[in-house]
Amino acid sequence: MTSIISNSKNANIQEKYKSVCENLCRFPMEYWDDLHYFITNHPGKPTEYHINHYKNHKFTADSFEYLIHQINTNRNTFHNIGPFINKNNLWYCKSKTKHDLISIINFQQKEIDRLKELLNTKN
Repeated sequence: MTSIISNSKNANIQEKYKSVCENLCRFPMEYWDDLHYFITNHPGKPTEYHINHYKNHKFTADSFEYLIHQINTNRNTFHNIGPFINKNNLWYCKSKTKHDLISIINFQQKEIDRLKELLNTKN
């Protein structure tokens, strides 16, 4: 997605860029932290997972990847959000703060509890 160039003369690229911008204009800044924690708490998931399961905005694959690219490129603008890395088409948060780690532990504990409950109902 980083191939979207805003000053391209190619009509297809211009249309794709316009669509991405329209989508991201509807993503409020107050959800940036929430998106950071969502990606952090769901490491190793592809773009499709994030756009289908993130509840506070309906990203397109292009808009999600473009936003991640902008977060990674403009570190001073997106302070404390990301950076994110893509390994084999799976997303990970590169830097983890103490709060991120606590959030991951809490998420994992909830998942463990859910699975224990599922096992108990099967027996």
